[in-house]
Amino acid sequence: MPWKTILAHLPDEKRAAAILAVGLQLADRFDAHLIALHVVPQPYVPIAPYGDAAGDIMERERETLEAEAQRIKASFAAMIAGRAVIPEYRQAQARFMPVAEVVTAHARCADLVVAGQPETGLRLDYRPGDVGEDVMMEAGRPVLLVPETCSKTTLGERVLLAWNGSREASRAAFDALPMLAGAREVRILTINPAKRLDEKPDDSGRELATALGRHGVNAIAAWSIVHTHGIAEELASRIEDLGADLLVMGGYGHSRFREFLFGGATAGMLSRMRLPVLMSH
Repeated sequence: MPWKTILAHLPDEKRAAAILAVGLQLADRFDAHLIALHVVPQPYVPIAPYGDAAGDIMERERETLEAEAQRIKASFAAMIAGRAVIPEYRQAQARFMPVAEVVTAHARCADLVVAGQPETGLRLDYRPGDVGEDVMMEAGRPVLLVPETCSKTTLGERVLLAWNGSREASRAAFDALPMLAGAREVRILTINPAKRLDEKPDDSGRELATALGRHGVNAIAAWSIVHTHGIAEELASRIEDLGADLLVMGGYGHSRFREFLFGGATAGMLSRMRLPVLMSH
């Protein structure tokens, strides 16, 4: 079935336009209802001062967040001006809840969530709007992560689908069916299909291509053997080879804590993504 309800989470003024543009594009493509959501976070002060100063600082931070929310709403109004179908705009207050929990509650009734690329590694600032990973893990819905910088002018014409036979990869592949069905080319990539030389290679990528073909998807299976670098590096290389404008992959087959400590395909791609990535868990 095509996506009919798309939720675009607009985390902050810097990233709202790029995320909304993708959401509008998909809403037009699938004749879908688009919900643009901005959640105003609770004011945050990293070091709490004493006395009256604490209240003054919190109030100024609250005013700053409310002003940004108004600018995001104004940007939304400008971007939808003249459209025949008007998307829905929602603004919510996080109050004492994490922003991710609020977005997740709205996301559970959507077919697809469009969110911003999370910032990885050491942060020097507080970014409560980085919720894409949490929503993917908790909402049970596919999440399309939009990078802060993207040179692609198309979306979903040439798709690289990362495949390892896992539950997460299978979920992502079939969650992405509405996009895959309209793609010119879908490349299903299995990296290191056999873990040992004496092991029979995993041929389920070919079976997946056959299954997707029954849905009208033009998919072919491919393999990579990698010994000297990681999965994320190989995916990035194959994205360039294919000229892909969308990556589809399962998210966090291992725990996020393990990937943070030891590295992994999900964390690796999130840290270097230069194209939209559709993930499911």
